[in-house]
Amino acid sequence: MDKKILARLKTISIFGEIENTRLRQLAGHMKTRRIRAREKIVAEGDVGEEMYILLEGEVKITKRTLDREEYTVVLLRDEDTPFFGELALLDNDKRSATFTAVSACTLLTLTRKGFEQFGNEEPAAAMAIMRPLAQLLTRRLRDTSADVILLFETLVKEVRAREMG
Repeated sequence: MDKKILARLKTISIFGEIENTRLRQLAGHMKTRRIRAREKIVAEGDVGEEMYILLEGEVKITKRTLDREEYTVVLLRDEDTPFFGELALLDNDKRSATFTAVSACTLLTLTRKGFEQFGNEEPAAAMAIMRPLAQLLTRRLRDTSADVILLFETLVKEVRAREMG
């Protein structure tokens, strides 16, 4: 595996605590994928089987409203060392968003099967990935809970205002 890619992997939060030998071993389970501009990487509703690390380019993450209108959640740029689709390492549920290349992109992919193989080979290193991954998911869950509370409070205020007016 290229030293540049290993150095890049070291900057990704969920891989930050893995020593170089184990990181090289994990990288052996990854594949490079090139994507054309405007190409869909994954569509919302697809079953997820791999996570992605953006090495070069820009990726737009979008979702659809109940009325099927698309809106951009975030624009990922390679200089931010983003990764996405990481839930696929844990389960094979449907994707919650669409990932589309804004420009030509180079991605590293890691399948759930590859991650599980790595975990069987190096359980301590896999645990070192799972800890920050769990922290990330916990933070997202808390943010989602706060959003639900805010939406509920707003709905209650709206209902009360209608009852009074």
